[in-house]
Amino acid sequence: MKIELKKVLTAVLAVAISPLCIAEGDPGVPVAFVDQDNDSCEANYDGTDSDFVYMQCINGACIVTVGLCDTREDKAKYRVHFDTEEPYFDDGRNNPDCLATSDDVAMYRPGPGKVTGPQPFPYLFDNGNMIQWVIPYAELGIGAGDYVAAWLEIHDKGMQDRVPDTDDSDGCAEPQYSDEVLEVLASP
Repeated sequence: MKIELKKVLTAVLAVAISPLCIAEGDPGVPVAFVDQDNDSCEANYDGTDSDFVYMQCINGACIVTVGLCDTREDKAKYRVHFDTEEPYFDDGRNNPDCLATSDDVAMYRPGPGKVTGPQPFPYLFDNGNMIQWVIPYAELGIGAGDYVAAWLEIHDKGMQDRVPDTDDSDGCAEPQYSDEVLEVLASP
């Protein structure tokens, strides 16, 4: 498995934050292999406030990276939600009933070093102010060309940050529209 992980990390470093790979397709259908959301640090930021989240699915794994505004909090829970099964956001699905839509969740709690998620547990890298999950396609039940949506939640003592931000002015904190999730196609 170390060889595969090395292959994935080499691909990530080679591509880094590369230009989006765009192909012609139906309007509203994600055609990018990379997506990111810049959240920006709040005035009173800490390790529960995200600066950005970046997702790429390449060489058999989805890589989700979150940059934090400060050193991560030991008691916080950092969760990445994945939507990989139909119906998809790109099918025009909205979520007016505010239902939980994630098909898989990868969670990290730094203090006790707890990692949960698709089995076997995802590879996780933590350098203090950046956390990265590397989850093989097989663990998400996807293959090359499949649609993947994801979003990040950070919880600590009732405080919460979501990336991309959800408009919860209607009382719903779950993603309801495609602009409230990262959307990519899994590349070969």
